[in-house]
Amino acid sequence: MTTQVAFYQLRSRQPNGKFRLACHIVNTAFQKGHNVYIAVDDESQCTYFNELLWTFSQNSFVPHTIYSAKRSIDTEKFPVIVSCVRPPHMFNDVLVTLRDEVPEFFQQFSRVAEVVDADERDMHKAKLRSETYRSILGAAPESHLISRSVWCFESQL
Repeated sequence: MTTQVAFYQLRSRQPNGKFRLACHIVNTAFQKGHNVYIAVDDESQCTYFNELLWTFSQNSFVPHTIYSAKRSIDTEKFPVIVSCVRPPHMFNDVLVTLRDEVPEFFQQFSRVAEVVDADERDMHKAKLRSETYRSILGAAPESHLISRSVWCFESQL
């Protein structure tokens, strides 16, 4: 299996823009029947993103939970999980990553969505991650510029 990687970069800075865009990507993937693993850097991001998924839109429901390696997950009940640890082996469909580094387990997934904020620091880290993906996969990841008014990633998932 070849992993497809796509970067979704916000065109302009917005409050919590990166996390809100990730919520929309997760919602779109879930609505299309995908299992989704959201990789974050630490427990505080895990808690924050978990809460945001419950509240980001009044018109959507994404059944999700926080995953830790200490408990098993019922993937029928929770097709979307948020975590800062290695995913369970049965999650191999869509990875949405908010990490600063390329997750070492990314090749477990068929698709990877990298979410990038519109600030210099985040864009620099994204460039380094893109180079890492390119060196591992032998091809450049896709890249999409996203405007707040148009969440144009829906057709790519």
